[in-house]
Amino acid sequence: MATTLKVFLGSLLSGVAEARMIGDAQTAQIADAYQKDKLLRYFPVGRVEIKEIVFEVKLAVLDVVENETMVESTTSALQEYRPETLTQLKLCANLQNYVIQSAENTDLVLIPTQ
Repeated sequence: MATTLKVFLGSLLSGVAEARMIGDAQTAQIADAYQKDKLLRYFPVGRVEIKEIVFEVKLAVLDVVENETMVESTTSALQEYRPETLTQLKLCANLQNYVIQSAENTDLVLIPTQ
């Protein structure tokens, strides 16, 4: 299904934010279990930190309409295009220096942290 490039990229970054939330929730459960155990309570609870993430995807650029780049990224749809017409997109995000913020009815944006 075709979508805009910004919605496609926003979905990737949103997935990263949701994955971090799931990981943090699991870490909180583990911390609770550590606190309840008479020996484990003296050990630190680890937390996974994603400092950088790289996505490499193939896209078909379908059109540019009113400054919106329309793309197709599903495997089944990409099979309809000749390989030389596809665009290879590499997105590298340094998550150590950015927070992901979103608000209802707005685009997902990366904002530098202070």
